[in-house]
Parts: sequence; structure tokens; C-alpha cells
Amino acid sequence: MGLMATGAAASAIGLNVDDARPVGEGIVALTSTQGPLAATPPKSLCFLLCRAAATATLATPTVSTVTALPSTAPTPPDLLSTLLASLVSDGTPDRPNAGLLIGSGATGAPGSDGGRSGLLIGNGGAGGTGVNGGNGGRGANGGLLIGSGGAGGDAGGGVGTGAPAVAGSGGAGGNGGLLVGDGGNGGRGGDAFGLGTVAVGGAGGAGGNAGAFGNAGSGGDGGDASSVFTTANGGAGGAGGSGVLVGNGGDGGNGGSGTALSFANGVGGAGGDGGDAGTALGQGGDGGNGGSATRDPSQGIPVIGGDGGNGGDSGPGSPGGAGGTGGDIGQPGPGDSRAGNGGNGGAGGAGAPGGNGGPGGSVGSGGSGIGTPGAGGDGGPGGTGASGGDGGAGGTDANSGSTGADGNDGADG
Repeated sequence: MGLMATGAAASAIGLNVDDARPVGEGIVALTSTQGPLAATPPKSLCFLLCRAAATATLATPTVSTVTALPSTAPTPPDLLSTLLASLVSDGTPDRPNAGLLIGSGATGAPGSDGGRSGLLIGNGGAGGTGVNGGNGGRGANGGLLIGSGGAGGDAGGGVGTGAPAVAGSGGAGGNGGLLVGDGGNGGRGGDAFGLGTVAVGGAGGAGGNAGAFGNAGSGGDGGDASSVFTTANGGAGGAGGSGVLVGNGGDGGNGGSGTALSFANGVGGAGGDGGDAGTALGQGGDGGNGGSATRDPSQGIPVIGGDGGNGGDSGPGSPGGAGGTGGDIGQPGPGDSRAGNGGNGGAGGAGAPGGNGGPGGSVGSGGSGIGTPGAGGDGGPGGTGASGGDGGAGGTDANSGSTGADGNDGADG
């Protein structure tokens, strides 16, 4: 133990540290403050030092309190979850598009296209409904590998009192995936009403095409039209989509009606054509029916029915699609009042007959004029070794009993 460390203990027993003098290496001689030291030193200097240390007062140690502050560093985002959601997820109303690789799109906002599907797998979102006479949104396509196209949105209606009242068109259906997927159906055209102005119903949207394996979408129906003092034209039906390898073609949409309310003439919309089937297997779509036309019975103004759409061609072993029916007319007015003609049948696939032609439209009873019934559509040609389709029957006139011309039968294969 060092000299300085033993100073307090030495003073406590009457030893003068200041008078210490060395007497040899490692040996120190002390002088007493109370007189000369005894010749014989205490039995143990350690004993005396320990007794002095026992009477010393130890200072209480001071303990500092450390307060932990909350961490201000931001929590790192879950990067893995964010990455997965960007690659694999379905669309939402706030985010209509699906993930980059896999997922189905959501329905589009009003008047907007449907949400995009995943690049590889997923269904396309449906188009949004048109508003204020606007068009319906287009359905999105399916994924490149697997997925169906979204349906086209229905259009909004149109009303006009000075300018023509033109309704919006239905959105087209989305195409199916390149490998597997159905095409989406087309949206319906909007209805129109004109007061002293022309009213035009919206056209139906076209059906989407199928993938290599899948059925095509049907065309949307045309919108109806009605008018006072002028013309009301029904909207045309949308065409059906086509198949690619294995799958049916889509049916054509029906034409919209044209209704003349007072001092006006009505014109029905034409039916849409049916889509062709896949080249390996499948049946062509049927043509849509023509729209009807009516008028105010007290007014002598002509009306015209819409023509039916043509049937689609078929793949091997399947008959061709049938032609659509011509639109009827109500009581005919003087002049060119006539019903719609039937659509032609589609070609049959190898070993299968052609599609039948559609019947012509008929003329209603009464009225101040003579109407002309619609002619029947021609039958489609037959496939190899098969007969052609039957021609459609002509329509009838309820007033005179006359009939329209029948369609021709299709050529045999």
C-alpha cells in the first residue's frame, strides 16, 4: 500500500507521516506525535491500519439516472409486401389496374375503360357506364397467357331539344388472352329522345375476340330512339367477336327500335353480324335481329324496319351461324314504309351445313299506307360434303296478305 494511502490511518494512531524517513529499501521509519516510538513496534501495523479504516466513513456512491429517449428513426416499409403487391394483385376502385404480372382488373369509373389485367394471367376489368350521353368504357383485355376480356360498359342516354339528340355508344368488349380466354361482351348503346330534333340511339359495342382456346363475346344491343316532329333512328347492334383456334364466334347485337311519337318517322337499327368461329373447332355466331319501327297511327309518315345481321362462319363439323330476323314495322304510312330484310346465313365447316338465312320482317295491320314486307336472307354455303343452308322466309303484310321474297338456299359443299 502506498504512503499517501496510509496517511489518514497513520494520523489516527498518532504517527506523523511528515517525519517519515527511509531507512532502507522498502522500509520507512515513522516518528510519533506523542513521543518517541517504543523500541518494540506494534505486533502488526496492518492491525492498526485496519482498525483505523474500520472507523472511516465511506461516501455514498452517486447513481446517475439515464432516461431512454424514444427512437425518432422511421420504421422501414415492408419492401417485400410492397413488391409482391405490385406484381400480383387485383385492381380496386381506387386503383383499377391489376398487378404487373398476375391479377384481374377492376371495373372502370363511369365512362372510363376497365382496369388492366396482369400481363401474364388475369381477367380484364369491365368498362364503366357512360354518363350524360357519353360512351361506355371499353372492356380491358385478358392476360397474355390466360384471362377473359372485360365487358364493355353500357352507354349513357341522350336528350335533345334544339340540337340532335345523339346517345353514346356501348363500349367494346375486351379480347381474351392469347392462349386461353373468352372475349368480353359489348355494351349496350344509349337511348335517345328528341323534341323537335333528330334522335339517334347509340350503337352497341363490338364483342371481344377470343384467345386460341375460348369463346368470343357477343355484340351489344343498339339503343332505342324516339322523337316528336322529326326522325327517330334506332342504334345498330354491335358485331360479335371472332374465335381463333377452338371456340365459338359471338352473336351480333340486336338493333334498337325507332319510335315516331307525332309527325315523325321511325327507323329501326340494323342487327350486328355474328362472329366467325375458330378455325379448328367451333360454331359461328348468329346475326342480331333488326330493330322495329313504329309511328303515330294518326300521322301519315313512313317507317322502316332494321335489317338482320349476317351469321358467322363455322369451323370443321359445325353449321354456319344463322342470319338475324328483319325488323317489323307497325301501321304503315304512305310512301316507303317497309320491314327489314333477314340476314344471310354463315358458311358451314367441313362436313357441316351452312347457316339458315333469317326471316324478313313483317308489316302490321291498319294505317293509311301500304308497307312492304322484308325479304328473307340467303342460306350459307355448306362445308365439304354438306348441303347449303335454307333461305329465310319473307315477311308478311297483315293488311294485304302479301309476303316478301324468300331467301335463296345456300350452295352445297
